[in-house]
Amino acid sequence: KHWEDLVDYKLNDLKKRLFQTMPNGYCWQDFLDGKLHIDHIVPIVVFNFTQSEHTDFKRCWALNNLQLLPARENMIKHDKLTKPFQPALSLIFKE
Repeated sequence: KHWEDLVDYKLNDLKKRLFQTMPNGYCWQDFLDGKLHIDHIVPIVVFNFTQSEHTDFKRCWALNNLQLLPARENMIKHDKLTKPFQPALSLIFKE
């Protein structure tokens, strides 16, 4: 599958989101040069998925979970949460 099919948005949607989250003092070329990284606001390790069809995969890669961060800041953040996070609980009832 093409990545756009997995995440349900297009490249232009991703670019728009990244521009919206660009830190002050940086430009698109800084991202292209590797000075900015795409960061998962809620880190990937928090989510529980093994397939792209899983709900947590969609949440992990949702546009509102992505932002640009300076490369060094993103490496320091690594897989830490910057604020409390309570994942939604999904309950499956069997009859």
